[in-house]
Amino acid sequence: MSLDFISSRDVLTYINLGNSVVIDIRDKDEFDRGHIPGAISMPYEGFDENTSVLKEYENIILC
Repeated sequence: MSLDFISSRDVLTYINLGNSVVIDIRDKDEFDRGHIPGAISMPYEGFDENTSVLKEYENIILC
């Protein structure tokens, strides 16, 4: 697994290509105030407990 920093334009490209997921690591209140459509809320505090759902994706975008 590698880590790359990408632009917001690239995020949209990955989402449109499929097999990518956007993970929002902010707390639930911040997520509820606004987030990228289709993003999954996975707060940083419990992130390690939920990583099994990410295995099906080729690209995981954290924000």
